[in-house]
Amino acid sequence: MARAKKQRCGRVLAAGAGLSCLLMAAASRTDADVLVNFNGGASDLSNNFNVDFDGTARTSISWSANKGVVDNGGNFGGGLVTDSTQDSTAVYVGNTTAPFGPITAWNLTGSGATASVMFMTPSIANETDRIVQVGFMSRFLSSYNSENSSTAFITTRVYANGQFEQQVKSSGSTSTGNGNVANAGAFFLTNNEWYKLSLTVTETAPGTFTLTSSLDDYDTTGTHLIGNVFTGTRTGVAVTGFDTTADQAGIGNGFAAVRQISNNPQMDNFGIAGTSVAVLTPEPTTLGLAATAGLLLLNRRRRRGA
Repeated sequence: MARAKKQRCGRVLAAGAGLSCLLMAAASRTDADVLVNFNGGASDLSNNFNVDFDGTARTSISWSANKGVVDNGGNFGGGLVTDSTQDSTAVYVGNTTAPFGPITAWNLTGSGATASVMFMTPSIANETDRIVQVGFMSRFLSSYNSENSSTAFITTRVYANGQFEQQVKSSGSTSTGNGNVANAGAFFLTNNEWYKLSLTVTETAPGTFTLTSSLDDYDTTGTHLIGNVFTGTRTGVAVTGFDTTADQAGIGNGFAAVRQISNNPQMDNFGIAGTSVAVLTPEPTTLGLAATAGLLLLNRRRRRGA
């Protein structure tokens, strides 16, 4: 009898877990690009992003009314300011109710997806450190840091001295793999100049990716393209974690995000191009109903066996 009860409990728990996984995995796809220009107020940040460091919320990325590019009637518009004493990543979810309700991921298979951000550093204090980092990750309550073994990510980042790097991390690991598309000295970033950092990620086979990093110069206004600074591509890059059930974005998908690291950069115009995926996460009431249903089912079976 004890064994039978354990089996019934196991079936109920498995059913509840299965419902939770189903709600997380259910998704619809739409060909729709996104550009957040931060001219709508502080809610452009709070309504669309989780600012995080390894699962802990942070406030070191914040909104400002006049720290963005010149896109507000000839004046500097809204943008993001940063405090580089606190490493943090802003993960785009496109929903005010995350982690409940639908959130937005991006399909990395087929033609892939591109994440980009514009940034400017008023005073570069450390040329040999990373400034900003952009790309995709497998979990939305996480960051571009190696300490969280559950998270996989694929990113690119730039140094003021011209080192242009792609950094990846597989889930189940606390180590990263780094590969340069440009070495130090290839170019140098300039104070008060706006740049657009982009990464295109294409999954060519399960766990294998082609990565194209690009850096463009948009002068001191952020609205006039001077030209491309550097573009580099690596193929056959191996990353695990985007094709497992642990991927909160769904198999073959990722969440777009940007990380600020050093030199207190200002950021604006966070963009994603590709096929968006509406990932359904369970509402608290739904989880409560599922748990109640499971308990009722268990109680019913107990009465039958009495």
